[in-house]
Amino acid sequence: MENAMNRERLIQILKYWETADEDPEDAAYEYFEATGLRNWVDILYEAKEIYEEVYGEPIEECSPEEALLSGVAAQASKGTWLTIASALGWDAHLLSVALAGWQEADENGEYEKKIITLEELKALYEEEIAYRKEMKAMYEKDRARREELYGDH
Repeated sequence: MENAMNRERLIQILKYWETADEDPEDAAYEYFEATGLRNWVDILYEAKEIYEEVYGEPIEECSPEEALLSGVAAQASKGTWLTIASALGWDAHLLSVALAGWQEADENGEYEKKIITLEELKALYEEEIAYRKEMKAMYEKDRARREELYGDH
């Protein structure tokens, strides 16, 4: 696939965008899609590396530029979770936490080609709900015990 977007080609399009035959936005989209990266932090780091190659200077850690890119990448990820959770009538945060272990294993190649069924997904989600309820009950019991021992301070 000779015309597949790769890093070097993207960098050239971004560096010379005013005279490039290709749209820089389309090129960036194609490149990041082709990377197969799923974790927003990995995508952020890849974007920072490309930025450095295009502009000849790194994006400083904890800088406003990094904060902006980080916010955009994180919200893009969260938006996906919100969409899926909304379609299922679930809580987006609980869904993302429920799938975190599976997602990490998938990123490490441990679940290559493993498809999770809707029943398995629902079970993971319900386990997370049960865990949260258990933690809340323990917290409430501990809080009541502290109030009993030490009064309402």
